[in-house]
Amino acid sequence: LVALAALTSTMSLLEVVASYVIDNHGIARQKATLMCGVTIFFFTILAAVSFGAVPAITNLQLGGALGDMFFGGKAGWFGMADHFVSNWMLPTGGLGITLAAGWVVSREITQSELVDGTQPRWFSYGAWRFFMRFVA
Repeated sequence: LVALAALTSTMSLLEVVASYVIDNHGIARQKATLMCGVTIFFFTILAAVSFGAVPAITNLQLGGALGDMFFGGKAGWFGMADHFVSNWMLPTGGLGITLAAGWVVSREITQSELVDGTQPRWFSYGAWRFFMRFVA
């Protein structure tokens, strides 16, 4: 039952990626879904077998300064991917979103997205914009 719930939840995650490929690359829906699904499945299998099932993937390690910097000297596909995503991609993405929301996207767009008539009384768009630009 849990496996079925996980599978149905995964379908909704695949929809986001497939929609991006369809909209931005003009690929047919069936082909885009299959292509994205196979790619995600490949990386999932790498993560699953990195816990001891395949020693070559379990012991995979990139040496040198770049391996230490980007992957923290972690061994295994899962360890390297976890370190890279947690310590590099998430902070970089957060910084990019903060800079874009504070400095790139126009005041009208951010205000229309945040102030739709349902915000609590304590919410102040001016304070939000200040914090996005100078504090965050």
